[in-house]
Amino acid sequence: MHEAVLADHPDLSAHDLCMSGPPAMIDSARHRFVDAGLPEDRLYYDSFEYAPDVLAQILAGRAGIRWRG
Repeated sequence: MHEAVLADHPDLSAHDLCMSGPPAMIDSARHRFVDAGLPEDRLYYDSFEYAPDVLAQILAGRAGIRWRG
């Protein structure tokens, strides 16, 4: 994702940027965008993180298993 943004906008100094995704993607893209001139205070993001017990409960429910965490 960040490669496509940087290909179209190599200088991000005059932009605001919003992104969301898994923690590894956010971390990688954040560094690349700041290196391309994006001020850190103009970067907004939402990192998708799941608690293991919540994920286990969702998967158990989909499998028809009653979860007792």
